[in-house]
Amino acid sequence: MIDVQNSPAFRKIRIKKVGVQKLSYPIVFSDSDKDKSEINSIGNFALYSSLNPDQKGTHMSRFIHTIYEYMPKISLETLGKISKDITKKLNSDFAQVICDFEYFYNVLSPITKSPGLSNAYVSLNSEYKKSSESSKFEYTIKVPVKSLCPCSKSISKYGAHSQRSYISIRLIEPKISIRKCIDLAESSASSALYPILKREDERYVTEKAYENPRFVEDLVREVASKLIELKNSYESFEVSAVNFESIHHHDVYATISSEDI
Repeated sequence: MIDVQNSPAFRKIRIKKVGVQKLSYPIVFSDSDKDKSEINSIGNFALYSSLNPDQKGTHMSRFIHTIYEYMPKISLETLGKISKDITKKLNSDFAQVICDFEYFYNVLSPITKSPGLSNAYVSLNSEYKKSSESSKFEYTIKVPVKSLCPCSKSISKYGAHSQRSYISIRLIEPKISIRKCIDLAESSASSALYPILKREDERYVTEKAYENPRFVEDLVREVASKLIELKNSYESFEVSAVNFESIHHHDVYATISSEDI
């Protein structure tokens, strides 16, 4: 049969990235903690490679074949192997693999110890460049937390407005686990969030948040300070936070990176 994809490209223009998106598979993610915790989830993948200027099209099916060979076990190390394999199978110089999934973890409520399941949002990214034999790894973790406004507390006779927030941590060349980053985010907020709260738990969370007010600026600075103490656990970092303001129509946002410090 005629292979049109292998026919010459008359425009002779190199394509930086070409590939497939929104490819879903059930996965078992191995975290990098000492116990190698395994998380069952659904991974949404994007796979790309560069395309030589003399090649008309890439072979899309080879992306699918390659990733299928590795399913369902996934880790940052696995993604590195997949991106390297893609450059071999597609005769390309560059490949990238992205995997987005929800990271589920068990949580006990603070007082009654009622068990429940929480989730954070994770994006893994692996890149490989064949000409320099260089790899790049990173992940981003988005963690829901609670924040309470310091200004509202200071000017009010009673009460203070509070809201749900998201803290996002992006690490380049990470050497710490996803679970560790979740702990960093939750401990930097006014309070962590819990899937189940009895009345005793609810009072505890409300009072804890009131005693630990945080601006959105405080959230990113708190996380950054903790990451600085773990400076050998990454190459660089970026932290951002969003507060879904309870007394405004708008949200508020802050970000900081290791380059800013």
